[in-house]
Amino acid sequence: MERSLAVSNNTYYYTLAHDLGIDNLHDRMSNFGFGQRVAHDVQGESNALMPSRDWKRGRFNQPWYPGETLSVGIGQGIGK
Repeated sequence: MERSLAVSNNTYYYTLAHDLGIDNLHDRMSNFGFGQRVAHDVQGESNALMPSRDWKRGRFNQPWYPGETLSVGIGQGIGK
């Protein structure tokens, strides 16, 4: 993990996201505050998003596809 941070190795995070799956990834990252706003007084801060199966079903009425988990793993998400 230390090396992946130093060289920005996306394949490490693709693999990690794949191994965890979106449900575990969502739950674990949410415990660290991902998907929550940092502060209410920061100008220009947008709403936070930590995608999940439930979020996608509610927002787009679509199922979660495995490839979307890989995008989330590198912080790209699937859109708002």
